[in-house]
Amino acid sequence: MRILAVSVCAALALTRAEACTVESAVGEKLFASIQSEGDRAKQSLKVLDRLGALNNKGKDPTKPLGEQLTLAEADEFSRLTQRQAAMTLQSLIESAYQRDLKVIKQTFDVANGLYVNGREPSEKDPLSYHFGLLLVLRMVDQANERKDSVSTPTAVSDCSIEAALHAVERESLERLGRMDVNNDVGQLTAIQKRSPKGPDGAIDRGRMPYEDRAALDRLERRLAPAFREHQLVSDLESLKGLARMAELKYQLQKKDAIDSGGDVNAVGQSMDRERLEKRDELFIRVLKKIADDIPSEWAKQMSAATRSADPAEVPSQAKDQRNARPAKSAPVRQVPPPAAKLQ
Repeated sequence: MRILAVSVCAALALTRAEACTVESAVGEKLFASIQSEGDRAKQSLKVLDRLGALNNKGKDPTKPLGEQLTLAEADEFSRLTQRQAAMTLQSLIESAYQRDLKVIKQTFDVANGLYVNGREPSEKDPLSYHFGLLLVLRMVDQANERKDSVSTPTAVSDCSIEAALHAVERESLERLGRMDVNNDVGQLTAIQKRSPKGPDGAIDRGRMPYEDRAALDRLERRLAPAFREHQLVSDLESLKGLARMAELKYQLQKKDAIDSGGDVNAVGQSMDRERLEKRDELFIRVLKKIADDIPSEWAKQMSAATRSADPAEVPSQAKDQRNARPAKSAPVRQVPPPAAKLQ
């Protein structure tokens, strides 16, 4: 009976591991993020309705709104405005996180496609950007002092993006472990060392002895499967690092937004205080580059709304209400504009 129970537990663990794919892990994260954004939108509507009701109490367009509200109403207006600013900032952070998740998933699709069929996306392919991103990650990997090390997610049992990537990576590591390539690698290294080189350091095949050239071709064919597995492992390690930093950035930005009460200038301070390894710092730079190249959906919507809002077309009364301010006893925190560093 005990053996049966152990077998059932093992089967369930295996089933869960197989079910935890990169697609499902990203999907779960996106679903949770979108659900959180939906809950925040409901709260925002209530806040905006109350702000609208308070704003409608300003009947005289020649007087500031603060002079037409009671002290309690002015304090409430200030508090609700600050709360709305905090929720707006949270929406920006959430949208940027969703963008990062999608980019990581699409870059994995490129790496997996290169492994399966070896085809690079064309310049017109929507994934061409992600192929370029993968090449950047490979350069980051080359700069890594521990290039051949394999990281293990802190919670492999959870279906995180890092755990899902690690599961795919483990398959390649198992295949590499079954390959007896040490002797072939030794021969290949010896030929590479004694072969003539061109100005760029690459082997000049035209100047190689015929025997060495034939042996090099034969060894490269035999080692091609191992090279392919090794490249996939390297790509997955880079994507794991990028996913780990994307998650860290997201959690710390949320903390900054909450702790500061919605101050956009405070977001990023916790990350700045983090003591990261050189490789993780490079991943953070890659994430910033992604933010520059691909604005989040929230940032794009706000940018479009800003462009479409022509002050000349705003009615005079709406202008007066928009420019109205509560009295000095109730300062208003304005909704922050899209911040480039959070996009």
